[in-house]
Amino acid sequence: MEKKFHCNIDNNDGKVKLSISNRSLFEQFLATIKGDHILTISSLYKARSSQQNKYMYGVVYKMISDQTGYSMEEVHDLMRMMFWSKEVQGVKVPRSTTEFSTIEMEDYLSKIRMFSSQKLGLYIPEPNEEAV
Repeated sequence: MEKKFHCNIDNNDGKVKLSISNRSLFEQFLATIKGDHILTISSLYKARSSQQNKYMYGVVYKMISDQTGYSMEEVHDLMRMMFWSKEVQGVKVPRSTTEFSTIEMEDYLSKIRMFSSQKLGLYIPEPNEEAV
């Protein structure tokens, strides 16, 4: 028997909190089963799409690379450091973009487009924009 429940996992300062929607229904379900089971937790959001990845490298990073003279890998590292980094033992470290959801990817790309417009004077079209 498989049953799905919505939950939220919050991880602040090493303290993990699991909140389950409709907890009473969840507990009722647990009361009906026993023995060994596998608990699977999956994201509600889809992983970044291949189209988003192609747009990131083929349009966004390419345009910044052409404008600045940096290689696309250098642009990738710089953008991650600016907009997708974490602090590890007091040192800022770029995070990987490979685990982005589609929503996180668009947020990241939006920040880069804004930066490019404001700081580089470079307009980067959104993925659904038609070429002018």
